[in-house]
Amino acid sequence: MKSLIKLSSLVILGFFLLVTAHLTFLYLHRESKMTVQDFYHPFISTLDGLTDENARNQAIHIVQQPFSYLGAGQQMIAFESHDQRYVIKFFRPIRRIREERFHQFKTLREFFTSRWIFPIYFQKKRQLLKLFQCYQVAFDVLREESGLLYVHLHRTSALPHSLCLTDKDGIAHTIDLTLAPFVLQEKAELASASLHSAIQAGEQKKAQEMVKKLQQLFISRTTKGFTDNAQTLHNNYGFLRDKAIQIDLGKLYFDKHLLCDPHAEIQKLLLNLENSLQHISPSLCEHLLKKTDP
Repeated sequence: MKSLIKLSSLVILGFFLLVTAHLTFLYLHRESKMTVQDFYHPFISTLDGLTDENARNQAIHIVQQPFSYLGAGQQMIAFESHDQRYVIKFFRPIRRIREERFHQFKTLREFFTSRWIFPIYFQKKRQLLKLFQCYQVAFDVLREESGLLYVHLHRTSALPHSLCLTDKDGIAHTIDLTLAPFVLQEKAELASASLHSAIQAGEQKKAQEMVKKLQQLFISRTTKGFTDNAQTLHNNYGFLRDKAIQIDLGKLYFDKHLLCDPHAEIQKLLLNLENSLQHISPSLCEHLLKKTDP
């Protein structure tokens, strides 16, 4: 009997220790908390990718300047260069939680479901590998459609050992780029914001040209065999000089069937674009081609 009580006590104690450790881990990795150690991931990419010395040299030149916090998603965190022309993105596959959610009992219960447990402790490597593959393929095949300048997914000592990053609270950090996988991308203006600005300024023709550029992007990407289930115009796409690009490439995937017959997928993308444009200016939908010949 005493042995059973002792065993039960140990089980209960172990459970509470696990609960405490889990909540502590989530809290230390909350949305407002940033440490450069979060960006030091193993270089586990299984794709060789293209060797581009020109791209590497350009990246070395660009990262001589400091970068400041720009924004964060569920998979990556972005920093803007001092000259506002480039964005460096670091991989951050652990889902971040707003601090106020730790004060809600309902939310605390959710933290112990498989929806939170498995991605954080058991699927991180798989998620990281998938992101690596998406960005490597985009750099190799869709460089024009993505604005990507460089992807650092294989260890190299040729990069600067220190880059100054300023987080969202204005705190400066120094990161060793040789230890951190990252991607370097030209900075684009978000598509939805650009369209809104053009409409509000009465620049209807300019907005129409933007819609055509988005359409051209979808056609170009699809005819190369790639598509993306996350077709959010708000933050996935942008305008860079005279073209539209895809900013977020974390859900990009290749479908060989699109190489032979991209029409159905293109029409689906144009329908999604039309639905987004309805919220911005319904008149812009008139300028979408209903039939497309890649």
